Amino acid sequence: MRQSAPSTQPRRATRHEFERRAGLLKTHKPRTLALFLGIVATYTLLLLPGLWSSFYRDSVGGPLVLAPYLTILGLHAVGVPGLLERNGLCDGGWCSPTVPGWTLAGVVWLAITWVIAALIDRLTRPRAPCRVTVRQAH
Repeated sequence: MRQSAPSTQPRRATRHEFERRAGLLKTHKPRTLALFLGIVATYTLLLLPGLWSSFYRDSVGGPLVLAPYLTILGLHAVGVPGLLERNGLCDGGWCSPTVPGWTLAGVVWLAITWVIAALIDRLTRPRAPCRVTVRQAH
């Protein structure tokens, strides 16, 4: 049986090895997930009074309530079809969002919240102490 000669070309690194070397796998996801869930829980708690009081929706908390709906209207204005009932042609009022519209707004806002949580995680992560070596002159 004949053995092949060793290749003179360097071995190609796999994607996992490249990501490990580049530090891309160190994402601290449990901490980011905890921050994400904390932001979502805080947002939910801030919206709860709006279920019982219309005054709350008309106050400073109004933009919090309207943000997902305004996202749907903005995407409809840009040209994304199927987000509003009757394709946005309501007689005198604002059209209700469709299920795909609410789904897309939820995905967009959850993605924005995840990015915010990841940024907070990255900015507040404790850093390793800097090692300084002092060379002695001979």
